[in-house]
Amino acid sequence: IGGGYGDMMSAIVQKNPDIKCINLDLPDVISSVSNPPSSVEMVSGDMFIPSTIPPCDVIIMKHVFCDWNDQKAEEILNSIKCALTSKGKVIIIDALLLDGAEATENKQFMAFVDLQMMMVGGKMERSKSQLNNVSKKCGFEIESVLKTSSISCDITTLIKI
Repeated sequence: IGGGYGDMMSAIVQKNPDIKCINLDLPDVISSVSNPPSSVEMVSGDMFIPSTIPPCDVIIMKHVFCDWNDQKAEEILNSIKCALTSKGKVIIIDALLLDGAEATENKQFMAFVDLQMMMVGGKMERSKSQLNNVSKKCGFEIESVLKTSSISCDITTLIKI
């Protein structure tokens, strides 16, 4: 969801040719793709409108979830939940802010990130506990978190509860 021109889905299919990838984005974005990847189905839709989201096993959002405050994030999760199979998963690729003792060590960086995100229209990076709170309200829980070497990309997997 919010996959733009489909580059990430194309890379996933190249490494996993047996899976079907669908790239869903707003109609204006999908119609602007001049050379869509042949291995990826490009679908116009809206993550806030469940009927536009095709049924799937996994939904990936990279640098999408952090663009929304908690209320909108809950709307997104409730909307995409309808498209997921019973064992479906949501993969969120965003920075996770630190919790607890880790947060104390990086307080200045966290304050800077939070302030920057809030100043640009209510966007927000979340800590693991904040993401878990939003997720649980919508019937999901965190299954795993994979820290990467990038400060802007942690990979969090949510499962239905």
